[in-house]
Amino acid sequence: MDTAQLADMLSGLQPDEWMAGAAGVLVAYCGAELCMRPVAVKTASASAAPRWDLFGVFNIAALLAAAAACTSLVRAPPAGSNGWQAMPDFASLDTRTIVAVATLIVCLTYAFAFCGVALVWRAIEDESQNESMRVPKPLPVDAAKRMAAARMERLRAAGMDADVIIVGAGTAGAALATRLGRQGRNVIIIERSNDIPERTVGELLQPGGLAALERMGLSEATDASRIDSIAVEGYVCITPGGGPETDLLLNYPDDSPSNADQFLGFVGGPSAVAAGDKRPSGKVPSKQTSGTGGPPRGRSFWNHLFVHELRRLARAEPLVDFRMGSVRSLLVDGESEDGEHDAGTGSGSCRGVRYVAEDGTRCIARAPLVVVADGMFSIMRRRLDAGHPIPTSSFVGYLLHHAADEPCVPYPNRGHVVMADPNPILLYQITPTLTRILVDIPGVPPAEEGWMRRYMEDRVMHQLPERVRPIFRDALATQEPVTCVNKRLPARPPSVKRALLLGDAWNMRHPLTGGGMTVALRDVETFSNAIDGVDIDEDAALDDALAKFRQVRQGHAVTVNVLANALHRVFTRPDHDDGTRAALREACIEYLKLGGPSSAGPVGLLAALSPKPIVLVSHFFLVALFAIRRALFPCPTPASIMRSYRLMKIACMIIMPLASAEDVAPLSWAPVRWGLDLIFGWSAMDVDEVTAK
Repeated sequence: MDTAQLADMLSGLQPDEWMAGAAGVLVAYCGAELCMRPVAVKTASASAAPRWDLFGVFNIAALLAAAAACTSLVRAPPAGSNGWQAMPDFASLDTRTIVAVATLIVCLTYAFAFCGVALVWRAIEDESQNESMRVPKPLPVDAAKRMAAARMERLRAAGMDADVIIVGAGTAGAALATRLGRQGRNVIIIERSNDIPERTVGELLQPGGLAALERMGLSEATDASRIDSIAVEGYVCITPGGGPETDLLLNYPDDSPSNADQFLGFVGGPSAVAAGDKRPSGKVPSKQTSGTGGPPRGRSFWNHLFVHELRRLARAEPLVDFRMGSVRSLLVDGESEDGEHDAGTGSGSCRGVRYVAEDGTRCIARAPLVVVADGMFSIMRRRLDAGHPIPTSSFVGYLLHHAADEPCVPYPNRGHVVMADPNPILLYQITPTLTRILVDIPGVPPAEEGWMRRYMEDRVMHQLPERVRPIFRDALATQEPVTCVNKRLPARPPSVKRALLLGDAWNMRHPLTGGGMTVALRDVETFSNAIDGVDIDEDAALDDALAKFRQVRQGHAVTVNVLANALHRVFTRPDHDDGTRAALREACIEYLKLGGPSSAGPVGLLAALSPKPIVLVSHFFLVALFAIRRALFPCPTPASIMRSYRLMKIACMIIMPLASAEDVAPLSWAPVRWGLDLIFGWSAMDVDEVTAK
C-alpha cells in the first residue's frame, strides 16, 4: 500500500471514528506512562502514589473511545460478516474497521490496566494498615518482676504453673521465651537436649529477620565477637561458563522500604550491577547488623552457635524457667491425667503438657497457653492436626576450609547462587574461615555407595567457579556429606484451642532464599506484640489476639514462602524439560539485569523487607510477560505464539498451587483460579510432570 492509497482510505473515516482513534492513541501513551512510571508526590511522611486524578480522566476517555469504536463497528459491520453473524475475512478488512478494533483493544486494555494498578496499590496500602500493630516498649525489670509475681499468685490459685509453656528451645522457642519474659510473663520452656546438632539449615538470616531480632533486643545473639558471624550485603547470581562479566550482583537496599512505590522497587541507587563494573571488597566479619541501626544487612553463621546464644539470653531472664525434658503429649480439657490427645479426638482447650524430665521423672506442667516450637520433625504437629510436610528436594552440604583473609567465594559478604543445571547451588561464608556449599538435588539421593561422590564430580564440579573447585574436591575426599530433605508446609491453625505452633513445626518453605529463620523471628515478634497486655486467661481476648497475629503475619510469611517455593521451581530444570523452564529461568535473570524496579523490587522481597504478597505476584507475572516478549521478538510466528502460551501455562502451574495453598489474594479468589484454570489448565498436573510430557 503506497502513500496515496493510505491517504484515500484515511479520508473515508467519519469524524467520530477519527475521534475514537485519536483518543485511543492518547490513552495508550498516557496510560503507559502512568502505569509504568506513576506520577508521584513524595514527602517525608506520605507514601508516594499514582496520580489517581489523571488516571480517572484518561479512564473516562478510554471508555468513551471504546464506546465510539463499538458504535462504529455495530453501525457499519465489515464486509463478509453478514452483520457480525459470521467471522469476517481478516485479509479484506477496511481501514475503518481496523482502526475501530485497534481502538477498542487499546482502550479496554488501558481500562483493565487502571483497575490492575489500583488493585495493587490498594492491596499494598491495606496490608500496610494491617501491619500497623502497636510495638510495646519493654518493661523495666522491677516492674516486670512485680507484675509477674502478682500474676503468679493468680496462676497458682487456678492450678497453673506459668503464663505460657513453650515446647522447644530452637530459634523460635528461645527467642519467644526471652521476649515474653521481658514483657512480664512467667514462662516455662522445655527442651529435650542441651546438645545442638550442627546442621546445614538456619545459617543465613535475611535483613528482615535481623531487623526483627534488633527490635526485640536480641541482636547480640548474632554478634561477630560471639559467633564469628559474617555480614551479608546481598546476593550474586553466577552463570556457569559465562565468566565474571555475566555475574549479576544484587545489592540490599540502602534503606528499608516504607511506602508503596518503594515496595514495588521505585527506590534510589542501583540494586543490580554487573560484576565487571563493581567487585565487592569486604572480607571482615563486620559488627554492623541490620535495619534499625544502619543500612539493611543480613548475617550468616553456624546455626548451633546462634541458637546457643539465644538460649543463653533466655536462661538469663528471671521469669523464664528453662527445663530439660522430652514432651510426650498435650494436656487437653476433658482427658484423663494419663491420656493422650490425637488429632480429631476432641475439641477441648490445651491446658499444659506431659513430659519426661532429664532424670526420667514423668511430669505435668500447666499454663493457659502452650506454644509448640519443636522444629521440622515436630511430634506435636500431628496431634494438633496442623498438616503434613511435602518433600520438594534435598540439600547436600559440605564445608569448604580456607584462610581468613582468602575466602574461596568470588564475592565475599554475599550469598552466591550458581545457576547450575539441573538444580541451583548455594555458596556462603558462615565464619571467616568456613564456607558452606549446598547442592540442590531432585528428590532424595539414593543410598548407593559412591553415588554421591560420582554425582558431585560428574554433574556439579565443572559448574562451580574455578576458585571453588580445588577446595570442593578436597571436601569430597575428606568429608561425609550432610543431607537434608527440603520440605514445604503451609501454615494452618491447630485444631486445639489455646495451642499455637511456631517455626518449622508450623510453617516451612524451600530454603533456597534463606527465609526460614526470618519468618520464625517475625512470627515471634508479631505474636508477642499481639498478646502484650492481653489477659490470656480470657478466651475472647486470647482468640482476638491470635486472630490479629494470624492476619498480620500473612504479609511476611506468605511472601517469603511463595517466593522461596516459586523461585526454586523457576531455577530448577526437570530432566525432560522441553525448554520452557529453561527459558523462564533465563528470563528471570535477564529481568533482574534490567535494573531499577525490576531488580529492586525482587531484592526487597528476597531480603524480607517488602512483606507484600501482591508485590511478589506482580513481579512474578512481569517475569512471565518478559519471557513471552523474548519469545515473540522480533516477529511473532505461530510457533512463538505457542511457546508464549506454554510459558504462561508453566508460570501459572508454578504460582497458582502455591498461591492457593497460602491464600494469596487475588490469585486465591475463586473466579481468578477458575478463569486461569480454564485458560491454562494449571491444576491438571504438577508442573514437573507437565514438562516431561
